[in-house]
Amino acid sequence: EAAVRETVQELERAGRAQAWLTFRRHFVEGVAYEAIARETGLPLRELKAHAKLVQRWLRAGIERVLQQDGVVAEAIEAETDRLASMLLG
Repeated sequence: EAAVRETVQELERAGRAQAWLTFRRHFVEGVAYEAIARETGLPLRELKAHAKLVQRWLRAGIERVLQQDGVVAEAIEAETDRLASMLLG
């Protein structure tokens, strides 16, 4: 939860709020990229790039939170993979 909150805040500060909205609509709400493209007027290529950007930022956020929580370095990648798969399906 902390990683998601931090990632959203970082995206908003970076002027990338649309990337988060695209990610949320597709991965959380299950809306097809084609429907999002119709809603927003953005090309599919850009929407998919948004989702990939958020995935990278979210993964980095998960790693940061794990480090802050004291997870040993050797376990961070495996734990990040596990948490990312839970969040991303």
